[in-house]
Amino acid sequence: MVFEVGIGTSQNWDAEKASLEATTDALSKLTHPPTFVLLFSTIHYEKNNGFQKILDTTYTKIPKETPLVGGTTPGFMTNAGVFTKGIVVFLLYSDEINVTAACANGTKRNPKSAAKKLSEILSRSQSGKKNNLILEFVNGPTVPQFPWIKGKKILKNVAIGTLFKHTADIFLSIFQNGVGREEEILAELANKNPDVYILGGSTLDNNELGPNFQFFNKKVLTNNIVALSIKTDNKLRINTTYALQKTGIKFKVKKAKNNERIIEKLNDKNAKQEFLARIGWNENILDERLYRKTFHYAIGYEKDKITYPEIIGAFYGNDIWTGYKFDSDEAEMLVSNGKTLMAAIDENIASIGNKKLSFNLFVACASILETLGKKNYFIKEKMDAIFKNDEYLMLFLGGEDSYSMEHGIRHLNYSFNSISMS
Repeated sequence: MVFEVGIGTSQNWDAEKASLEATTDALSKLTHPPTFVLLFSTIHYEKNNGFQKILDTTYTKIPKETPLVGGTTPGFMTNAGVFTKGIVVFLLYSDEINVTAACANGTKRNPKSAAKKLSEILSRSQSGKKNNLILEFVNGPTVPQFPWIKGKKILKNVAIGTLFKHTADIFLSIFQNGVGREEEILAELANKNPDVYILGGSTLDNNELGPNFQFFNKKVLTNNIVALSIKTDNKLRINTTYALQKTGIKFKVKKAKNNERIIEKLNDKNAKQEFLARIGWNENILDERLYRKTFHYAIGYEKDKITYPEIIGAFYGNDIWTGYKFDSDEAEMLVSNGKTLMAAIDENIASIGNKKLSFNLFVACASILETLGKKNYFIKEKMDAIFKNDEYLMLFLGGEDSYSMEHGIRHLNYSFNSISMS
């Protein structure tokens, strides 16, 4: 049984040179051609067909039939450092696994259809292996784009906010921008594949919630889900820890009748005013840098003993727009800080201990990257101490997906997730 992992990075501003440097670096750590490739890039290479140049250059160094999936990310962490600009190439060779790649489009228009199509493609491969890990990366959220008002996170006009509320799903379907509908996709994937393990999340830009992209072999895509099915006889385990703590501040929640992602009332008061009052903010503090101001605060609920934190996506009129469906009539204020973030990471990597794993892949919330800033190097020091010379990759994504029969379905924010294969 052979497992070889090679991870390469580059921050070269030239897309082709960056791809060549990262791929060459990763290949230097393998003795066989890779079985599959994960490739992620920050948004900085979007112009001048940069993403296509990255993929084309990568395939000059690897066999053309090698499956590749990935997408855009605000940042990533490896043995080499913490990056908010650049690309990372993760190569894995094994004579023990069987791999199938797939993609499906229309994730924001018809998420169930996309998940069903993806499942059908992945299920065509029969291997006789005991376990199946699906790594999936889906088009993440973007700021809603209405024809007459584009890219706004804050709208104080109540009449316009009400109009948006009643037309949101129509424009989401037509223009395919807005929420990612990732929770619907994950639920359908789990329903179609109840005995698999799933790890992944939402592609993103630099956390401004503009366009984001997915990579599938040599294709640059948007509004897609891309995935790898990895069949193995190795044991799999998913672990999720949270970077938030409960405050005891409770809310009674009233959602819009036609859209469960929109909160109209908290404790029978206008949602925006009640939220701001509880955290002691004046309305004037709200501006288009909303996400960076609300990273430390979330409204969460519990279901089946799982906590679901909601990042606040927008304030339109008196309403709060959240990233995914709010599946409860009760909520609690959740808060994060550097201490809670580090505690979540400590708890997760402590479960790994001194175990020798086949590969080390982590998915964390982009808010962790933003909140900790330079202190992300404290995480790296902990990771280096655990893995020593073994390669690892942590992806910071716009929403974190995980599933197993033991673990349940979780599309989350503010979480830290690991998959162990041993």
